[in-house]
Amino acid sequence: MGAGAGAKLVAVANSLWRELVVDGVEGRLLLNAAQEHSVWRQIIAEDATHRSIGSVDSLAELAQTAWQLAADYDATHRLREFTMAHDSRIFAGWAEAFSKECVERAYLSAALLNGALLKHAQAGALVVPDSLELVGFGRVLPSQQALLAGLRERGVAVRERRLEAAAGAERLRASVVALNEEEERLLAARWIREFLEVRGGLGQAARVAVVVPNLAEERATLEGVLREVLAPE
Repeated sequence: MGAGAGAKLVAVANSLWRELVVDGVEGRLLLNAAQEHSVWRQIIAEDATHRSIGSVDSLAELAQTAWQLAADYDATHRLREFTMAHDSRIFAGWAEAFSKECVERAYLSAALLNGALLKHAQAGALVVPDSLELVGFGRVLPSQQALLAGLRERGVAVRERRLEAAAGAERLRASVVALNEEEERLLAARWIREFLEVRGGLGQAARVAVVVPNLAEERATLEGVLREVLAPE
């Protein structure tokens, strides 16, 4: 089974989850982005403290993003340890309410999908592919690393192949099909990072242009994705 360019591992994870549901191993609903936003929004709307911080929708978006980041680094269970500021204490409270809501309603946040699959893999309940090829991964997140390690333990041959440029090459070309606009932006950002790392390894300077229809409408979202991937610090 092949998984081309970063976010394809997400598609593989979703496919493995669907198989667990079909086989009757899992009964939880895997939330999509809109469904999860709705849960966060409800939790925040019921908390009076949000009125002094911002709008419900903007706070729900920020909370969802922060939750994803914490899950990427396996830190959702440690949020209380980092509540040094007022805002972080509020978020930790929202996160606890979110976790409780998910348990009570049999929801699974997409941010926790890798961890859920890892548990099923370790329990032997997950039907795994014979092989998995990762192409063009610039950075594999800790939650993804843990899942890949679990798949290797189950006998999956995981191969990682980096994009390589021949000396003097003018371009790296890649054709990737994205599931939606959000994934398209993320794939583009990861490809740019990989391209710059390859050129940097060859001692070559590089500039990258991104062609975007309706740039005025996309600029803010695209800039956020590029900052997150290219300059996470």
